[in-house]
Amino acid sequence: MMRRSCLLPVAAVAALGCGSEVGKEYKGEVLLEFRGSVTSDVPITDDSVLVLTYNTGRSELLIDGVIEGDFPSAFRFSTTKLPPVTDEEDLAGNGELVKVAWFGLAAVPADHPAILPYVAPTVEVDYSNPAVIHVTRTYSGGTSPFIEDLSCQSTPCQLLDSEGDASVLQAELTVSDENSSWFPNDAGFYSASIICDANAANKCYRDVYRCDTSALGKNDFVYEPDQIFTCTVNQESGDPTLPGQSLEMSVKTNFGIVWVSQDVNDQLYGPYGPLKAGYNIVQDQSSLAAWLNSWKCVWDRALAAMARYNAAHGTHYPPFITYYPFGTSPPDPNPQETEEISAIQAQIESQCARESGTGVVTDSMKQNLAIEILHTAKLAEK
Repeated sequence: MMRRSCLLPVAAVAALGCGSEVGKEYKGEVLLEFRGSVTSDVPITDDSVLVLTYNTGRSELLIDGVIEGDFPSAFRFSTTKLPPVTDEEDLAGNGELVKVAWFGLAAVPADHPAILPYVAPTVEVDYSNPAVIHVTRTYSGGTSPFIEDLSCQSTPCQLLDSEGDASVLQAELTVSDENSSWFPNDAGFYSASIICDANAANKCYRDVYRCDTSALGKNDFVYEPDQIFTCTVNQESGDPTLPGQSLEMSVKTNFGIVWVSQDVNDQLYGPYGPLKAGYNIVQDQSSLAAWLNSWKCVWDRALAAMARYNAAHGTHYPPFITYYPFGTSPPDPNPQETEEISAIQAQIESQCARESGTGVVTDSMKQNLAIEILHTAKLAEK
């Protein structure tokens, strides 16, 4: 797909066309620029543009830049805009807060809205008839909720790996942690989880699943980390516009953008290595093996660290692997203990994270970034 060369703010492409001189006006200092090409598992139409995406938790902000060249085959993207929203995080794990913003990339129509509301359904499942599972899917908002009554069949996802004591699954009180990921050019949802008996130190069971999302229909979805629901609609009621107010598919790319307010030599959340103040382009080269090795490292070290903590302090806290708080099952650590345990967790994360295979792109204008966009089915919310 070839296009005539044009330099325009992408939001103005549809209205102004390439005959305009707007692209030649000085818009300010360029803060981010890169050369690239885009491939996608969903066809990219002639009116598509590349945007930065920012997830606020309740909506998706779509942020335009300036596109020069022939999108999507060979183009230059640049922006003079600072992030519209930033968070403060202790990226280096040293107690120093840094302003940070995380961006994805997406190809969308040029006349896209600036904000896409996050309208995801909650799901209620009735297993009383295992042959035909009854599902109620509710989209809240608008003039009235949109409710879908579905009949579904459950297909188990592929179990890739398991280890430990499976009797933990029947324990009366358990603690757990789960992580999930998509990988570029792989239409599958991967989940890795660990479940531990809260009453038996380090008695744990781990498993890894892959759910094939390549053939999911409009009403199908991944439920739990290990089931795919294939559904037909029995009845609908309420505001039918709600499901279309957010992207039907989530987007995974092999590149992302991180903006930080100051130099960061190391990162706790995200193994990118040193970051320079401003925008940084990071590349995801992770593999399933590297991702699993990273999480197994975190879990193994966290279990060992909690065992050492209990031995040193005469406590009996169960192994609960998460960020904050570390222990949420009785007996809970007090605030001071939680802070100490969280510090141990932070150190563990930093020691294991670099196995996931990502890195900062330092020459974004000297190479053509081969950007891969993979659209993946949303997971069900409960």
